[in-house]
Parts: sequence; C-alpha cells; structure tokens
Amino acid sequence: MSEKKFINLIKTISVEHWNFGLERVKNALEILELNRLPYKIILVGGTNGKGSTVKFIQHILVEHGIRTGLFTSPHLIEYNERFNINLDNLPYYVLIEGLSEIKDKIKGLNLTEFEVLTILSLYLFKKLSVDVCILEVGLGGRLDATNAIEPDISVLTRIDVDHKNFLGNTIEEIVKEKTKISRKDKRLVIAKQTNETLNIILEDIDLIGSNPILSDDEVKTEFKFNKVKFIFNEFETDYITPSLTADYQIENMKTALVTSYIFLRDFLNVRFEHQKFQRAIEKTKWPGRFQVIKENPLLLLDGSHNPSGFKALSQSLEKILKYEKAVFIIGILKDKDAENMIDKIILFSKEIIFTQVPSNRTMTLGDYKKVFSNLNFTYMDIEKAKTFILKRYPFENIVVCGSLYLIGEILKTLKQNKDFQLLA
Repeated sequence: MSEKKFINLIKTISVEHWNFGLERVKNALEILELNRLPYKIILVGGTNGKGSTVKFIQHILVEHGIRTGLFTSPHLIEYNERFNINLDNLPYYVLIEGLSEIKDKIKGLNLTEFEVLTILSLYLFKKLSVDVCILEVGLGGRLDATNAIEPDISVLTRIDVDHKNFLGNTIEEIVKEKTKISRKDKRLVIAKQTNETLNIILEDIDLIGSNPILSDDEVKTEFKFNKVKFIFNEFETDYITPSLTADYQIENMKTALVTSYIFLRDFLNVRFEHQKFQRAIEKTKWPGRFQVIKENPLLLLDGSHNPSGFKALSQSLEKILKYEKAVFIIGILKDKDAENMIDKIILFSKEIIFTQVPSNRTMTLGDYKKVFSNLNFTYMDIEKAKTFILKRYPFENIVVCGSLYLIGEILKTLKQNKDFQLLA
C-alpha cells in the first residue's frame, strides 16, 4: 500500500513525456536550496556495470565508516530500492514524507518522473545527513537529471552502443554524451574500454579539461582458482572470493577500488584500508546481475540488455556451464539490438523462449518473428514463462536475461515460492 501511495504521489507531480534538458532540474534544485549541497557527490555513468560499480563503491565507503547515500535505477522489485543509505533502502514513509515536503514547490515545473526521483534523493540525503551521495546516471549523461549537480569525482564504466534512438547511432556519438558527466580540473575514473572507445573518451575529456585515471592501469589482478588478488599502489589484498562471480565484475571492482581510494584520501582525509576493501567485495550483493539462484542444475538471472552485456554473459556462462547447454528465457525492449544479443548466446542454448517485458516498450511476438525469422524459438507471455521456470527448473539449466524489468518480475515470483526460500 505504501509503494502504491508513493507512486501515485509521484504521478501528481511529474509529466509522462520524455523532455531532455537540465534547466528544469536546476531550477527545482535552486528553489529547494539544493544547488549547493552539504555532502560530496560521486557521479557514475557508462553503459554496462554502472549498478554493480556504485554498489561496490557504497560497500567500500560504508566499511570505512562513511555515511553513504545511493541513488540507482531502475528498481527490480520494490520502488524504494532506488533510495539507499548505508546499505538500507529508505522506508516508504520517509519517501512519502519527503515528497510531500517538496511537491508544492516543484509541481509546476514539468519535471519527468526520473527528474522528480533524482531531486527527491538529493533532498532526502541532505535531510538525513549523509557524508557522500553516489548517483547512478539514468540515461546517457549530458542531459541526464543526475548531471544537473556538480560532482566531486566522476566515473565511467564500460561504454558500448545502446539507446541509439536517444544517444546516437555510433560509438563516437554515444561516448560524447557520456563523457559530459566529467568536469574541468576534476578527476574522471575510467573503467577498461576497447581501444577505439578509450581514444574517443580521452580526446573528448581533453577538450573538457578533466583529469583521467584509468582503473585498468592502476590496478592489477592475480587469480587462483575462483579467488582474486588486487594489487594497487602500496598494498595488495589477500586472495579473496567476491560475492559477485561473473568475470566482468572484476573490472567493476577495480573501478570501485580506484574511485574509493581517491575519494577517501582526497575528499575525506580517510586512510584507505585494504582489509575493509576485502570485506566490502566479499559482502556486496547486487540482485539480477549474473545472480546464481541454484547451481545444480543452474538457475541464473542476468539483467544484460545489449550486445556487449550478452557477450560478457556468454564469457561467464562458458565457465559455469562448461559443456552443458541451457534453456534461455529472454525478454527484450524494442529499442535494443536484439539480433546481435542473441548471436552471443546461441551456442549455449538448448531452447530459446522469448517473452514479454513488463514495459510498454516490450518486443511482441510479431517483433520477434520479424527479427528472428530463421530462428527456431518458442514464445510465452510472462505468466506462462514464470510457470515454466517453476515446473521445469529441477530438470533443466535455465538462464533468464534480456531486461532488468523482466528479472524483477521473475525474482518477485521466486521469492513467493517455498522452493526458493534462499532469496528471502
């Protein structure tokens, strides 16, 4: 009931159409006296790995005793997952109270839902006295609501082609949208990129005047079985077992390590302790990102939703499935490069089942037939797909992927089933 009340309250303030631009948000921040914030800001953009990276950063800072607010999107199951302080989601009564306090001041500004949520997060983090706020960029960077404030340090995770209809058709166009979260004379931590992408990033931020730090150059890793050691500056960790096991998460951990180290040292004058970093990496959980629900047989949920994400998924599946195959249940949004996504996982598929995503942008049966005219696949609506998982799981390896919205629906169903109580 509280979630519904919160959503209804948002609808009374926000407009439905997408209207990119920062002036409305900046105007709202000035009205609410949020244009000069009492806490530090870490702004994280990119294409893949943003959510995992911000969660790693939050865990590391909390381990060091820093009161840390985190704003992310989208949510998987509950709306309040987007607002988090010191690893706890803010309760709905806090969100409703905060929104009620600001709604009359911003109601006529024609703000989108995401803009309202971004403003609310900044307001609540001020009200609840955080030391630092970590913001995950929603879409792109240049015109995203999170970019209306001045970050103290910015971060770019891996960039690839996605959201072409909003950000551009080429990697160069997309990179130039995302680099705009950096600022003149401020640090920009950059995750491992392809050579082409990195060159475009460095050229663009040279014009901006920001100072690049390449996490892949700064941090080295050594592996022993399923354990990893991080070697950075004057220290190296023990061999540790991360709670997030996909190969691509190692790059996100390296990016989080560099960001946290610089932030603690230069902005808070706090000594970075590698034992606390180790604990953070071992504890961090981020549902829906290469999340292994069961192992034998495999039931795995992964929110990858573009070709590079599916490539990373396939590389991790190669290790975990070995010579076996899996049934894939996949839901894709219309603006995605569906054909290239499926190409990446076809070798691991015993059967492909397409389903709908709980979004008005979902691909339909007609869309799948048009794109995959030469592919043998099955189509189910989302309720039948849920039933399929519950009935077939013990007898098949099953991988669910393609959209975080789909993953959220499946997680909600599994949590309600007694055979999957480990999720509670």
